[in-house]
Amino acid sequence: AVDDLFPNQEIVQLKENFYDYLFLNYDSSKADFGNYICIKNTANKLPEEGVTDLLSFVYNGNNAFISLNYFSDDLLTQLDITTNNLDKHVYDKAALKALKGEFSLVDERFEDQKFTFDRNIQRHYFVTYNENKTMVLGNAKIDGELVPNFLKIYHGKGAIYVHSNPIVFTNYNLLKGKEEYAAHLLSYLPSNTIFWDPQIKWSKYANNRAKDQDSVFKFFLQHKTLTWFLFVALS
Repeated sequence: AVDDLFPNQEIVQLKENFYDYLFLNYDSSKADFGNYICIKNTANKLPEEGVTDLLSFVYNGNNAFISLNYFSDDLLTQLDITTNNLDKHVYDKAALKALKGEFSLVDERFEDQKFTFDRNIQRHYFVTYNENKTMVLGNAKIDGELVPNFLKIYHGKGAIYVHSNPIVFTNYNLLKGKEEYAAHLLSYLPSNTIFWDPQIKWSKYANNRAKDQDSVFKFFLQHKTLTWFLFVALS
């Protein structure tokens, strides 16, 4: 349970899209608002505007932890990373169950520990990242080679932690003596309010705001006298 992972921290279970939550609640002048966490198969309900706002949220001094099997093009582009999933076409339950994996963390506190998982571990890892702002915090062992599966990306006053194997946070692994690895991953986040995003709803505002903006521009462009005013205002 989320409460077990963060026993002494306030946890806000988001009931709306994170983009909408920020739009309605976030004061960008306030630092240390909290930690955003999204652990899912894919964060497909976070719109492009949501990714941009999430990065602004981090830039202002907050932090984010994102663990996904599939990163959207928007996330990959804005985080300046690329990934590879050797098992992305494995869908059969029996075949997925047979996938095993071994993970490790770079931090000297954990460097002698190997964490083995016995099922559903896709060979998903980070291929490229911006070395000027990124630190490798953890690796997966694939065909005898260590490849990064846990990164810290510095962004402004905050940081984004990206992890490529969300399966380690399932009840099966957390109740099978593997909870230590998950706890280590989340220990990098500062003690602060947790905004836990289950990605249950699409944004109510992202497309509407875009449509409203489009309609304003169309209105101006349909009227010649207002078009000149628009160009002057934007120059």
